[in-house]
Amino acid sequence: MTARIRWLTIPIFVAALAGAGSLGVAVEASTANQPVSGTVKLEGVVCLSATTCEGVGESSSQGVVVTITSGIPGTVQAISGTSDLIGVACSSATVCEAVGLNSLDQGVVVTITSGTPGIVQVVSGTSWFSAVACPSSTTCDAVGYAPSNQGVVVPITNGTAGSALPVPGTSDFDGVACSSATTCEAGGISSSTNQGVVVTITSGTPGSAQVVSGTNDLIGVACSTATTCEAVGSNSTNQGVVVTITSGTAGSAQLVSGTTWFSGVACPSASTCEAVGYSSFDQVGVVAAITNGTAGNSQVFSGTTFLSGVACPGADACVAVGADAGEGVVVTITTGLPPGGGSSPGGGSSPPPGGGSSPSGGGYTLDGFGGVHPFGDSPPVTITGYWPGWDIARALVLDACDSPGQVSGWVLDGFGGLHPFAAAGTPMPAVPDITGYWPGWNIANDVASFCISVNGVLHAAGCVLDGFGGLHAWADSSAVIGDVPCTGTGYWPNWDIATKITVIPGTDEGYVMDGFGGIHPFNGAPYYAPTGYWPGWTIARGIVATATGGYTVDGFGGIHPFGTTPVITATGYWPNWDIVRGIAAAYGGTGVDTLDGFGGLHPAGGAPYVAASGYWPNWDIAVDVVTAP
Repeated sequence: MTARIRWLTIPIFVAALAGAGSLGVAVEASTANQPVSGTVKLEGVVCLSATTCEGVGESSSQGVVVTITSGIPGTVQAISGTSDLIGVACSSATVCEAVGLNSLDQGVVVTITSGTPGIVQVVSGTSWFSAVACPSSTTCDAVGYAPSNQGVVVPITNGTAGSALPVPGTSDFDGVACSSATTCEAGGISSSTNQGVVVTITSGTPGSAQVVSGTNDLIGVACSTATTCEAVGSNSTNQGVVVTITSGTAGSAQLVSGTTWFSGVACPSASTCEAVGYSSFDQVGVVAAITNGTAGNSQVFSGTTFLSGVACPGADACVAVGADAGEGVVVTITTGLPPGGGSSPGGGSSPPPGGGSSPSGGGYTLDGFGGVHPFGDSPPVTITGYWPGWDIARALVLDACDSPGQVSGWVLDGFGGLHPFAAAGTPMPAVPDITGYWPGWNIANDVASFCISVNGVLHAAGCVLDGFGGLHAWADSSAVIGDVPCTGTGYWPNWDIATKITVIPGTDEGYVMDGFGGIHPFNGAPYYAPTGYWPGWTIARGIVATATGGYTVDGFGGIHPFGTTPVITATGYWPNWDIVRGIAAAYGGTGVDTLDGFGGLHPAGGAPYVAASGYWPNWDIAVDVVTAP
């Protein structure tokens, strides 16, 4: 099955969670999807400069070209005489070649000059072209399928397509890239073994087909150096594969779980490539980083049904194209994260290679027995509540009245008790006066902390959240408990559905989150609609407020902004695995950290990588996270 047929058979609908509020986010995606009206899908993309790319694809009846400027698609140009444009490459900063097919199933070539398409050239002896690459300013090589049921190569010289060159031993070509001015590598399908093949093209002339065991089709190719290329595609069991090609010789196929196939790949640097494709399980596009030839784990990209092509205008950003629910889409990918980016719980807990000591700032994670574990440069603490073998600890908060250099706080148990902890040199906080306590009933779900002033004296105080949505004041002194505000807007009697609470920094206002992702203000906080909401599905796992809104996190690791906070991309995401347990704003105000159930920390949105001191592989025992100076 060729790449062209494969695109046509993808169901054009979004999985239950796709869209602005979906659970799926790609590991390195940095901007929201940009839909392209007037298109059914976009299939290929190439970048001429750091800000300008050209995308090609299909409308309901014709091939299309669209210029993408700084990640934003412009006006769609339909190309008469074409039915689909699938691949595109540029020979100079102003000239590109787009390839595809017409309505008569003939391969076509269209030259694009400064964003304007030229005359359509029909190439006899071809049924369609799937890809094109340009090794020099005057030559390009288009690859595709011939009526003779063979892969075909067509040289293009100064914009003029040459004769079709069928390649024995191949049934189709789907991808091509050039490592030098004379050498290109094409990927496709073998005609005899139903496996992927690699063919070296030298000065426009194809060599012999090299069958790649463990693959079914090689659809996309990109070259990172003069001797190294990466081919991507699928195997016979519908899994995405990555194959490194070194000096024309294909290596072993690497399987990437969570993918059905990869269809495009681009290399922003000599050590890093980005592969894009499709997951049939999630009905969504996927992204995976390839670092020094090693494929990381995939992450889904919400709001897309597939990603088909990718190009990199710089060393730290790539542009991917594909489709969402019925139209083409453009997304931007920020590169440079560690391989796999948190693709297994705990994978984001270590500093990046060469990172040395952790950056300023850190925090604490809480295990279910009550253990409090520092990360980053936060000091160890002495705890007063610990229950070995009993998963009863629910949340922790820091004392909002602590002076600079002090660290203390409380652990909440499931019955509503609050248990102090403190670092060396910080006085142990008082056991608080509490208004909600339910011995033997595991109904206390979270706790919030703020600092109030009563008669000129600062007091640590806050609210305990019960599962029904009730808010119960606590304070470091019984004399001020009546001064603690805890007035909520969400309450569900006899339904344990209220899960988390958060405070807007520097205030006593904040939000309660229900298990479906609903956001409910308390103490007069402004209302914001959630972007992640799943009625009937208790999959929301954490919430953190900022001065302009905040973020929620779902059990798979998807991060969902509310208010006017910017979209950020998760570095820990595990489709269909409910393993994420919390979220906290990174110290210093840049980005967030998410916590997986094993204790792994996964920074996002510019937060630094920090080392966790509590990590329990394959044991879902971590329950909460806070950040600290």
